[in-house]
Amino acid sequence: MHNNELKQQAAQAFLQAFEQRRRTAGQDARSSAPDMERLIALIESHLDQAANKYQVRSSLPGRLERLPLLRFKPVRKLVLRLYELLFREQRTAGLAQLNAWRDFLQLYTRNQWFISHELTQSRDHLQEHLDEVEAFLRTAHSTSTRDIQQLTTAVATHEQENQRLSQDVHYLKRMEARISNLEDDLRVSRSTIQMQAQWIQFLINRGTSTAMELPTAPPGPTAPLPEPPVVTSNDAARYVAFEDHFRGHPANVKAQFAQDYLPVLAEAGLNAGVRVLDIGCGRGEWLELMREQHFNARGVDLNPVVCELCQGKQLDVLNDDAVAYMARQSPGSLDLITAFHLIEHIPGELLDRLIASARHALRPGGLLILETPNPENFIVGSCNFYNDPTHLNPLPPEPTRFRVLSHGFASVDILRLHPRGNVNYDTLPPGIPAELLERLFIGQDYALIARR
Repeated sequence: MHNNELKQQAAQAFLQAFEQRRRTAGQDARSSAPDMERLIALIESHLDQAANKYQVRSSLPGRLERLPLLRFKPVRKLVLRLYELLFREQRTAGLAQLNAWRDFLQLYTRNQWFISHELTQSRDHLQEHLDEVEAFLRTAHSTSTRDIQQLTTAVATHEQENQRLSQDVHYLKRMEARISNLEDDLRVSRSTIQMQAQWIQFLINRGTSTAMELPTAPPGPTAPLPEPPVVTSNDAARYVAFEDHFRGHPANVKAQFAQDYLPVLAEAGLNAGVRVLDIGCGRGEWLELMREQHFNARGVDLNPVVCELCQGKQLDVLNDDAVAYMARQSPGSLDLITAFHLIEHIPGELLDRLIASARHALRPGGLLILETPNPENFIVGSCNFYNDPTHLNPLPPEPTRFRVLSHGFASVDILRLHPRGNVNYDTLPPGIPAELLERLFIGQDYALIARR
């Protein structure tokens, strides 16, 4: 709107200046005519005065008249005649010059009249053109003002339309996010239904038995192993549905695995072709990531439903007890053993057996990765840990690290993962302990990276 008002003001100022210039030009032309007429009259008066001086004299000049000799009339006539004879040529030349000036003045006056006549006609034509231009400019100004007003209205309408479109785009983005969330929920529900259908088919194939027999674990590396827990059909299907609901979409879990651990594996020099065992592989997200990285990976799990689900994805998964399986392997036959959110499900004695069996199966320099909820985080230790009813006890990082070191691993590092956010201690109100806030925002999980 500001630019449009400036344009209108500029157009109005131009029209006013044009009108003032036109009026000034007319006044100048009209005022110059009387001045010229007075000048011509003055010149003619001077010419008349000069002509009188060049007329034939009837008397002598005053100085000659005072001479005593000229008192006599015959002498005065003679002297007057001689005076006329002496100045006759001068008088004739002066009269000729006066006549020439009169002719020039007449010619000039006549030319001046023609010029004035032409100027008058030109001024009249110019006035007509100026009137036409003025009318055109006024019409153009009126049209431009109307166009500017229409353009301003159109711009305002366009801005309103853009605002409505922006609101519609924002609404569509919200709907798109909601649809994406619904699609994720639908995929999880479909996955749960598929696994339950597989489990029903599994029961049909096995008959009406309510329990499955697990393979007997052979003696471990150091002592006989305890009997593995019995997993009933109802427990297996229920836990699969529970994991789908609380753990999140498999694609998100796999992306988080890649972000957390691929740099660790690269730093350890573990590349394509290494031998990997995933204990408690669940839905197989880690195994899928290992396959994409061209690792030679295998998984073991006690839950038959997830085993069949992983096998349906062409993953190498065994329905077996992990401790027994590792105990059966040749010493130093594996490069990497992983267990994600497993050790919080098993009692302490069995955990010691698992760590010992893992050390038995790993080659020197191989890695054992154990990820578990971090009870250092107050929210995890006091609440979220107990969301899973199969969790036994929280495992603090330092005691668990010592436990792994006591089985002969060369080094064990603690990697705290998935913090709830970052704390800006400079903006905290006074009186709030920094350690309290740190325990609220510290990583919700941690991993032990143990090197054989």
